[in-house]
Amino acid sequence: MIRAAMRGKTPNEELKRLKRGGAGMRRLLLDDLREERQDAPRPLSRNLEGYMDGAELRPLYGIHKAARLAEHYLHRTRYGRPANRRFAEAADALYFDVRQAVATLVHNWRAGAPLPRSTSKVLRSKVAAFSKRLAAFGATLCSVRRAECPCCKGTGRIFGEAGADRAVVAVLEDAVKAGRLAYEPGLGYYGIG
Repeated sequence: MIRAAMRGKTPNEELKRLKRGGAGMRRLLLDDLREERQDAPRPLSRNLEGYMDGAELRPLYGIHKAARLAEHYLHRTRYGRPANRRFAEAADALYFDVRQAVATLVHNWRAGAPLPRSTSKVLRSKVAAFSKRLAAFGATLCSVRRAECPCCKGTGRIFGEAGADRAVVAVLEDAVKAGRLAYEPGLGYYGIG
């Protein structure tokens, strides 16, 4: 019984369900505006290399792709590696801008009517601008690398004089709280940058 209910919930099946009955892209964009998308963003489960390539050629589909990629980056900064969490505010701002563009489009687009050419032209330029911003943000997230801590050499333990280790650990913990360092139990302290 449960398996029967779970069937048909794949992303492609969900897209087909949303597109049925005409005005499919309008429904899809309305689905991107649901409140739970902001509260619990969904990750993309595909390779992001070239995800936005040619998005401005089909502006309605392109704005949907921009919304999904912004939602993915929001998920990645909230729930991903600790090193990416410092970009959460920037991801939230990017997601807000894309969401505002989608909301404006849906508000001005009459249900059942085709998208006017003037709106399509403006949307094309917005999608191109969002493609550049999303590519720059993705490059920023991918540039974060680990650097081995000179104090613990990645072990998470400090060796030295008695009492010196507590003082060093206190400094390292302050750096973790400030976001300059990160700590994971298996990796120890590591630099973000």
